[in-house]
Amino acid sequence: LYFGAGAYGLGIALEHFGVPLFPGVFAALIGGMIIAFVTGAVAMRVSGIPFAMVTLAFAQAGSVLVRRNSAITGGEEGLSLNTDQVPDFLVGVINTRNLYWFALAVLVIV
Repeated sequence: LYFGAGAYGLGIALEHFGVPLFPGVFAALIGGMIIAFVTGAVAMRVSGIPFAMVTLAFAQAGSVLVRRNSAITGGEEGLSLNTDQVPDFLVGVINTRNLYWFALAVLVIV
């Protein structure tokens, strides 16, 4: 749910609002953290099997929200993004090595 919220948040910010890449990444990060905080605050009120049911309910609600709002999220087809705002070293099959190094750097930083 939280990874999807950040990914869709970034995609929607880039495509629909024209936000540059790096401010969009931070906005998506903050948005995902807020969703995690709110759903976590609700889910932590229960324990055991009800906890599992509540967290599953949040995940299903996120899935339904994405599929039902296909005008914004692309529904089951997903988002198709214009790569004009993404740096060239992150786009294309040839540059996958750069993407792996970038992902490793993000992993180390986070």
